[in-house]
Order: sequence, then structure tokens, then C-alpha cells
Amino acid sequence: MLAYLMLLDTERERQQFVVLYECYRDALFYVANYILKDESRAEDAVHETYLKVLNHLDKIHDEDYRILKKYLKNKEKYPELRLSEFLKKKNQKSCHKVWNYIVTILKNTIYDELRVEKRRMEIPYEEYVMSEGEDLIGLDSLVSKSDEEQYVLHCISRLPYPYKEVLYLQYYQEYSSKEIGELLNKSPASIRQISKRGRDKLKKWIGEGGYSL
Repeated sequence: MLAYLMLLDTERERQQFVVLYECYRDALFYVANYILKDESRAEDAVHETYLKVLNHLDKIHDEDYRILKKYLKNKEKYPELRLSEFLKKKNQKSCHKVWNYIVTILKNTIYDELRVEKRRMEIPYEEYVMSEGEDLIGLDSLVSKSDEEQYVLHCISRLPYPYKEVLYLQYYQEYSSKEIGELLNKSPASIRQISKRGRDKLKKWIGEGGYSL
């Protein structure tokens, strides 16, 4: 971890990074290894993800850092304590967005690598629900929503990369096309095009459920 911390300028940034690293490192490795089926490559993907996170610490609210830090303190006393259980007990909902934000960076890192290798393939993007020993939260677990909102989230979860990531960041985290483009290494115009195509795909599914987009 020292190598990461040396790249940060302030003590506040270093403390924030430590919190994100300790809270999500194992879960990120689980996701990366699930996709790549290669532990060494999964480690590299997690490493690259955290290097990118270094430049986006300001995207995460101070309150989220405070809650995550409190979780780590509780985990010292209760090593088996899971992050998802802690957040549910404390009724903390916004921290779930932190996970979805970071795991989006991870998935984009993996896809970029596969494209470079010209090994683009269909990789299932199931929602990473919590399994034994892991703290993995799907989109439909973010907050308590109406039936319609839950159905829309379910439809978004069916979309392939990068439609799901773009629409989620756009509508549920309220990022601009420019901000999403910086995160996914795409131009704002490309993000707007992806968003439009994603919405077009959603309209049919949502209509089938008796709702409208």
C-alpha cells in the first residue's frame, strides 16, 4: 500500500485511500477473478483500478469516508463483520454507491485490457450479490425503491457493458457525460450516444413490464 500512498499529496488523501483500500480490496479481487478466471491478472486489474481511484478521491463524499472508517473500526473488534451487514444495520445507503463507482472502474479496466489484446468476448455481467464471505452489492440493493423503480433497475442490470454502467452513473449517481467519459476513457459525445442507445434498449423491456421510461 505504501507505493499508492507515496503518490498522494496530503495526509487527508492518504487516509481516504487507506479506507477505500481496506474496505473494498478483497471484494474487487473477487469480481476481477470471477471475470478473468486468472488470479494473477485479477491482481493486476485491482492494482490498476486503485491507481485510477487515486485521481478520483474527491468523487466520494466525506460522510461516506466517515461511515466506512467506522466500519473498519468495528471490524477490528468483530473480524467476521461484513460491510453489507454493517451498512444495513446502520441504515447507510449512500455508501453502496461507493462500491458501484469503484467496481465500474474495475470492469472498465478489464474491458480496456481485453480490447487491447483483441480478445473481446461476451463476459456475463450478472449483478454481484453478496455471497458467503464477500461484500458485493447489486444495483437493486442500493436503496428502498418503489416497484417501478426496482423494475427499471432490474432492466438496467440486464444491459451489456457499457450501457448499464453509463445509465447507472448518469441517472443514479447524477454524473455528467464529461465525468462519465473521464471515468470510462470515452468522449462526452460517445457517452451521450451510448446513453441514447441504452435508453432505446430499455424502452421495450420496461414497456413489457407495464411501465414507461
